[in-house]
Amino acid sequence: MSGDKLNYSFPMWFNDSIVAKEKIKTVVHKWYSVSGGTSAGDLLKVRRYSFDESGKLLSVQQQRFYENMQVENITFNYKETPDNMGFAAVETIDSLHEEDVVEYTTYSKDTYLNAFVVYENDHTGDYLFCLLKKEFQGTVAVDSLFAPTPDDIIQYGMPYKPYKRYQIENLVEERNVSLYEYFKESQELQYRKSENYPFSNKTYVTVAKNGTCTGFIDSTFSADEYLNRTVSTFSYNENNLPNRLTHKGMRKGKYETFEYVYFD
Repeated sequence: MSGDKLNYSFPMWFNDSIVAKEKIKTVVHKWYSVSGGTSAGDLLKVRRYSFDESGKLLSVQQQRFYENMQVENITFNYKETPDNMGFAAVETIDSLHEEDVVEYTTYSKDTYLNAFVVYENDHTGDYLFCLLKKEFQGTVAVDSLFAPTPDDIIQYGMPYKPYKRYQIENLVEERNVSLYEYFKESQELQYRKSENYPFSNKTYVTVAKNGTCTGFIDSTFSADEYLNRTVSTFSYNENNLPNRLTHKGMRKGKYETFEYVYFD
């Protein structure tokens, strides 16, 4: 399997106050592909987030499907609340293919200091270096502090809220650079720009006048030449919770749904 981009060691994806207020027990997130003019689509993936009554995330279960057959079933269990860096130790259980666990990003704590924190990838042994103070945010400082390998990740900002991420080659040359900007009012993500030669990607979040996220626009470039874009739009249910995310602009359409199970 190809793994997943979600970093399961930093489960900071939900506002626990909202989850508790809405009495949400489970969020079921489903991904579908659409081709050949069909409307229902083929189920690709299901991810279930489970919470306790205080809004604390307890586990994430993920299933993948191929031609309507389940090919993956993996669960990430959290036994503690995230610390002040957003980190929470995770136990991973794979009921189908234990070897697939290595395809997912999880970390262990290595070093916690006021200026920086360091995590080690559980499966590769590579490091995530998070520089918390501006005076240490530079390739020369990074090289002198950590002497990172090309596979390590350097990040400016909190582990769960980066402002810049990159890798280093030839000691001080940056590659695979991603930049993040946040709305001043809400501190939520406004846009992300990433480079992975020869391509670059820009993702801008779209927001309504009342502050509700309406979706995002994902554009791809090659050598600054525009290639394509996908416009993704949220719809909401009667409780003002997202229930569908529709992606338009690709040759093969995709959409996602969100379902909720509530505490009695």
